[in-house]
Amino acid sequence: MTMIKALFRASVPFTLLLTAAPTVASGYLPMPELRETLRSYRTCFSRLQSAAGADRQLVARRKDKGMAASSDGTTHDVSLEVQSKGVERIGRDHARYAARIRYRNGVTRPDLNQIEYNHSWESHSYECRGRVLITNTAQGYTLSTFEPLAKTPPQ
Repeated sequence: MTMIKALFRASVPFTLLLTAAPTVASGYLPMPELRETLRSYRTCFSRLQSAAGADRQLVARRKDKGMAASSDGTTHDVSLEVQSKGVERIGRDHARYAARIRYRNGVTRPDLNQIEYNHSWESHSYECRGRVLITNTAQGYTLSTFEPLAKTPPQ
């Protein structure tokens, strides 16, 4: 019986350590860096401009729809946070573009009399070093937020 007591005493601190682990309120998933050799620096720079244009178009398409609620009470919003000065030249045959696209999706929670918003994002950075295009991407999310339901004005 002494061996069982000793084993129990040794395992209790370890068990407490495992059960006391903090809850994570956000997540981050980076992807491996990609390198692609292109025909020329000019081709690489063109890719950066295309990526910036695609980001602007994505946000414009989503913004056109607005933040209005769907018939099921869900809402969707997207925003663009350019993290560089647009497509910028930072030296001879050296340029970069970096941005983060943020998504916010809401769902009506009548049980709480609130709207629950889930937040996620994806970031990407592109860098031309000569004719080599270096791409870094990541995705993530943050803790949900809540807002009160809008009160319907009396009629």
